[in-house]
Amino acid sequence: MKRNIFFLILLVNALMVTAQQLPLYTQYSSIPYLYNPAFAGSRDEVNASLLHRNQWKGVAGAPTTSLFSLEGPVPVENIGIAGTVFQDVTAITQRTGFYTSYSYKLKINDDQKLLLGASVGFLQQRIDLSSSIIHDENDPMLLNRDNLRKNVADATFGVAYIWKSLEAGLAIPQLTGSKIQYSGTGASSYYYMARHFLTSIKYTFIINEDQGMTAYPLVLIRYVKGAPVQYDINGYFDWKKYGWAGITYRSGYAIGLNLGFRVNNSLRAGYAYDYSINSVKNYIAGSHEFFLGYTFGRAPSKDYQANETSTKDRDSLMEILRISDEKHMEEIIRLKESIALLKKENDSTHKLLSELPGMQFAKATDFKTEDGKAIEKGFYVVVGAFKNLLNAETAQKINKKKYPKTDILYNKSRGFHYVYVISSKDANAAEEVLKEVIKQYSDAWIFDME
Repeated sequence: MKRNIFFLILLVNALMVTAQQLPLYTQYSSIPYLYNPAFAGSRDEVNASLLHRNQWKGVAGAPTTSLFSLEGPVPVENIGIAGTVFQDVTAITQRTGFYTSYSYKLKINDDQKLLLGASVGFLQQRIDLSSSIIHDENDPMLLNRDNLRKNVADATFGVAYIWKSLEAGLAIPQLTGSKIQYSGTGASSYYYMARHFLTSIKYTFIINEDQGMTAYPLVLIRYVKGAPVQYDINGYFDWKKYGWAGITYRSGYAIGLNLGFRVNNSLRAGYAYDYSINSVKNYIAGSHEFFLGYTFGRAPSKDYQANETSTKDRDSLMEILRISDEKHMEEIIRLKESIALLKKENDSTHKLLSELPGMQFAKATDFKTEDGKAIEKGFYVVVGAFKNLLNAETAQKINKKKYPKTDILYNKSRGFHYVYVISSKDANAAEEVLKEVIKQYSDAWIFDME
């Protein structure tokens, strides 16, 4: 026991010299706003995350960290929020914190964005002497143990710059640099929350766009006055449908392996293992970190259709998607041929097709939702067909601003993903929506699902 305590003291002192006042994470790529609040709510979904880290497994009093976070956009364009609660315990010291984060996305142009973020919260710093070994009962710091629990306000500032596939960020945790004073009888002790500086850079390479395969390096640099600079070098491979794998090098400290799985469209889980490579590696086991995430779906957005700029941006992006997906043109040609055939069948159909840009008859059994579920019969107003699922998801995101029920159908035999803005049992209602839609998407049509 004494041997374990001795080595723990050495380890804690070593980490204090290298500035581990902040909780240490390996899977921060899955929760980027943990270190930089500028990334809070930067994705379109509402995400909940659980993370638990057990450092130096087998050493009594070794650091353990647990956290829960919730983040997402709010129904106001370009704003994101997040909330995080965590507990970090090392030997007789315990830190419990709650933070709320706010971010704002400033669009510079179509390729560049600037993200500004801040988090504020409260931190409780506690020293638990009940589990300590006391050699001097008359130590003045031990005579008033009630003062060994302190609360302090804390803040973090963050900024991030995004240019196409490049992301760069700067964050300043413990911005206020607070001093915590513990008082005994005629004696005082201080704990300084040193201001940290964290910088990160990430670049995403597309390996296979159709399969949703990407790879990215991610570098994180930590600096605090009076301590050596620390850095992490990460390399990740991400397969959107199945999961991710990564490797991490922490300067002079550890090598980490990270493996994650996407159970379905909402649930994902990850595990990371850190193998120590420093001078005390023979006395400690590795570190284990567990991650669980859940996506609730896209947050609602206000209708900014009246804004001419946003309308042009949406139309321009839809046009780019149509041009980039060459096989989409094949579908348009096929639909036009079907329309010509229908025109010849009867006068009533001819009248309908003369007023609308297209009507396609199909069997509902030939289509599924992206989750593999059967669809209902009815009339579906379609704005685009895509071979590439990522393009279809982008088109869905664009149209959700005006048509919140926008969704995607998949026809396996044809291999196309169809983006529709509304479905209805009433043909007249579908026609009215189509008349509005074709003002912006001249190739839109109605699927009559039998």
